[in-house]
Amino acid sequence: MMDIQTLEQELRESRKREKQLQEYAGLVAHELKNPLAAMKVLADSLIQSDASKEMYREFMEDISSQIDREIRLIDELFLLAGMQQRTPALEMVDVKTLLDDLLKQYQWLAEQRKITLDCQCDEGLFVHSDSMLLGEICKNLLENAIKYNHTGGYVKIRAFRKENRCYLEVKDSGIGIPKEEQSRIFDYLYRINRKKSREIGGTGLGLYICKQAATLLGGEISVTSSEGIGSLFVLSLPV
Repeated sequence: MMDIQTLEQELRESRKREKQLQEYAGLVAHELKNPLAAMKVLADSLIQSDASKEMYREFMEDISSQIDREIRLIDELFLLAGMQQRTPALEMVDVKTLLDDLLKQYQWLAEQRKITLDCQCDEGLFVHSDSMLLGEICKNLLENAIKYNHTGGYVKIRAFRKENRCYLEVKDSGIGIPKEEQSRIFDYLYRINRKKSREIGGTGLGLYICKQAATLLGGEISVTSSEGIGSLFVLSLPV
């Protein structure tokens, strides 16, 4: 039979899970509501005003941007839900090929922001991992490094093997992260500069997804950063 102490422990855990679920639901509702509210304001402004063609186009571009953010948030929520029920599909992943494909995808964004991309990867570097999860981590780190950078800045990627681990470093010359914020950036829906995140379409889920994916793969992810100078993210995975 279950003793009183065990029962009390299970009740505490149950209450904790219930509280976390309530907080989760509240945060999701808040994040989904914000873009909708912004679109409503823009749409109402168009309806009530005799907008010029230029203003109409600007408002429609803003609405399109809010829709993109909403879609991305929903996609990331679905990804998170799937990750929680997913067993990693391990295979031998060619790290150089993965990074080369990713750089091709984001070259246009880097050029748009005049960001120099540099990638150095050890030849023949393979890691026993899940290509989808690893790709998601790399995508988020690279995209953040470009979007939170200065015009004319750089992003340097380095992948190498040391002993029995694979290391992936993403270094940028961007806006950096305040020291007091660095311990929280992998938290759920946490954004350092909410205004900046909204401007670039950030959801506050990217780094949380990186952390969860890294944990599923038996790895670790960390950051060192100096405000106004840049950041260095390091992912380490078992080979």
